[in-house]
Amino acid sequence: MNSLTNKSDVTLLKNGKKFIELHQELIDQAKHFILLHTYIFKDDEVTSIIISSLANAAKRGVRVFIILDSYGSQDFSLQSQNFLTKNGVELSFFNKNFIFTSLGRRLHQKVLIIDNIKSIVGGINYAKEFNLPSQINPWLDYSCLIEGEEVHRILKKVYPLYRKAFQSKLKMITPFKDLIHYSQKSIIIKTNENNWMGYKQEIYKSYLSAIKSSKSEITILATYFIPGKKLLKYLRQASQRGVKVKLIFGAFSDQKIASLTSNYFYQWYLENQIEIYEWDESIMHGKLALIDSRWVTVGSYNHNFLSRYGNLELNIEVINNDFANIVQQEFEQIINNSNQITCSNISATVGNKFIIKMLYFTVNLITFLSLLFVYQRNETDDS
Repeated sequence: MNSLTNKSDVTLLKNGKKFIELHQELIDQAKHFILLHTYIFKDDEVTSIIISSLANAAKRGVRVFIILDSYGSQDFSLQSQNFLTKNGVELSFFNKNFIFTSLGRRLHQKVLIIDNIKSIVGGINYAKEFNLPSQINPWLDYSCLIEGEEVHRILKKVYPLYRKAFQSKLKMITPFKDLIHYSQKSIIIKTNENNWMGYKQEIYKSYLSAIKSSKSEITILATYFIPGKKLLKYLRQASQRGVKVKLIFGAFSDQKIASLTSNYFYQWYLENQIEIYEWDESIMHGKLALIDSRWVTVGSYNHNFLSRYGNLELNIEVINNDFANIVQQEFEQIINNSNQITCSNISATVGNKFIIKMLYFTVNLITFLSLLFVYQRNETDDS
């Protein structure tokens, strides 16, 4: 990790009622500015308190800027849009002119910044089904609360996104954006982004570096897990040198094809002594990893070509024993409530190998084509 210890603190967050209430609390505390951007934001009875808090903040003079992905948040109603803007909230949509050629370029980050003092970064979207569904368990997902010095670095990472969306309107927060607030605690922490078109592959490289140097144990909780050759190579090498590698997936997914495609590697994992666990109590959406009981990453990044080459992603990387212990306890609880996939039961899980193999190559081909259109259009826009 190319970052020194700084005066920051980090707390692991899980989706649910407390996650929504924390947003309301932080927004109500804001005095100068609020930056919020996310992939999915639906206006419903769960997120309505966040929408109201954002409007109230703007009415009391806080500069509120919101960017929603135009595809992921296409269900965010015109009524709620008008409510926010009429109360002084600045609202923009990423890739608003959505067509097939922009399928591979999405704002997948989930970030809230309050006055350069506190920030929430992770993978949790804003909607009822992700946090407080009425009849089923909420999705298994994670974010983290960061306080102190690192929040300024998070703002520096995402500021170009807001500068492009709002241009001259951002000058109102200029006096506050360079302020640095310090936590009483000190940790090793780094904010990593993936934005291939912006020449950033920090999350991908941080995973490879941590796996390559691992000594005892690797645990990765992931969804839409369709890794490339290099990541598979490093996992195999880690297993060969005696590192215990555990992968936690969801037994079912909101994206059935992606779930089946990830099963393509199950046999390979088992052949390389990599343990597989499937969580079946709810949909898994988390992106969380722990290596050697000290290195943790949490955020929006999925291990597939879309996250690596197309989407804008943001993860927090932490080296801290106390935080790692909390993640370790979370993983132990999940594994204890999951089903381990073994050679004896893999046939029932994997199903038709030929179909899954075809799905794997089809999904990667579609991803490649959508990304190719993105890059071609970008070159045209820049010419």
